[in-house]
Amino acid sequence: MNTMKNAYSPRIFDQKVMSKLKISGAVCIVGAKAVGKTKTGEHFTTSQIYLKENAGILKQVDLNNEIALNGEYPRLIDEWQEIPFLWNAVKTRIDNEGKDGIYILTGSSTPNEKESKSLHSGAGRISIIKMSTLTLQDMGLSLKAINFRDLFESQIKVPNKIGGLSVKEYAQICIKGGWPLICKTEEEIAILKMNDYVDNIFQVDLQSLVSPPNPERMKILMSALARNIGTQYPVKKLSSEANLDEHTARKYLDQLSNIYILEELQAWKNHIRSSVRVLQSPKWFFVDPAIGASCLSWTSDKLLSDLNAFGYYFEALVIKELRILANLLDGNVYFYKDTTGLEVDAIVELRDGRWAAFEIKLGDDIDLKNAKKNLKRLKEKINQFKLKQLVSLNIITGGRHSFSEDDINVIALSHLFFQ
Repeated sequence: MNTMKNAYSPRIFDQKVMSKLKISGAVCIVGAKAVGKTKTGEHFTTSQIYLKENAGILKQVDLNNEIALNGEYPRLIDEWQEIPFLWNAVKTRIDNEGKDGIYILTGSSTPNEKESKSLHSGAGRISIIKMSTLTLQDMGLSLKAINFRDLFESQIKVPNKIGGLSVKEYAQICIKGGWPLICKTEEEIAILKMNDYVDNIFQVDLQSLVSPPNPERMKILMSALARNIGTQYPVKKLSSEANLDEHTARKYLDQLSNIYILEELQAWKNHIRSSVRVLQSPKWFFVDPAIGASCLSWTSDKLLSDLNAFGYYFEALVIKELRILANLLDGNVYFYKDTTGLEVDAIVELRDGRWAAFEIKLGDDIDLKNAKKNLKRLKEKINQFKLKQLVSLNIITGGRHSFSEDDINVIALSHLFFQ
């Protein structure tokens, strides 16, 4: 490890990095800017090269790839996509060395389509893992009472636990986000920093693309996404709000995805016994709800005064947490919604087929009753094969009490952790 390791704050994502370094010649950590990719890469490497440090380094490496490749292993190549053909050079070096865990690459955007076509897939040599912002556990805000891994053991009943974050604290987290350099500052300072972060998306990050968007139109589009966070809002309506044609709006959405700012939540595959049609269009989420909050100039007080909007932003926070936790188990997160009006906020399905359902509620008694009904209705609709793979039904809340009742786990978000 390098000399900076003492300044590193461990995060649960590290477990993914360590597991991939054992089986791949290189690990490529991708994600939005400032989520901590470089810091994590430094922690797991002995030598480093930073391609965005200055133009001189870029020119040297462009002329001679060996400058980036040569150094004590494991070696970090930060922002590798600045010279896309480094990908193939890394793949070749891995083949020649015949070793695992010799490189970590980091990247905050994907190469353009033309460049991507000439790159080797990396299969069998380079593992790609996506980093998000910090979880509650990473920020030291989890009571570590309920291990997410345990929710995938059949008939699990969570322990009775009281305590944890308040609703006001969840509102503050939605505003400040999980960026390592922002999340621990005062809310007023965090808002200013988030505003700068979002402005840089419009004015800097997206402008470096081959075909950059119009900054003002993109800003309006992101505001429309922020107003409709966590909903199946059609691209046609988004394009209308941003005064764009539908094709251009789709292009802008793809550009936000390519810099890891926007994430689609896909509908769960149809495992239903009846002929009920599942609604397939995706839901829209930012990598962290604080991006949407910044687009709309929210504060925690404003969120607390609008519980409907707060509910959507709390859901976005939970979806972010579930995605990170599911990824550690090689799982994916989906949602379920059908034409009868039944909707379940999240389905986490693991590679081996096991799955768990999650409703997300801020937490009053009426919400909990409705959530339990939805989970039971979903269970009744599932075909017999998939029903055998169901491991738990859960409600994630913004409350301070976790318990099991009627074969359903009610879990305060700040009680979850991963080990």
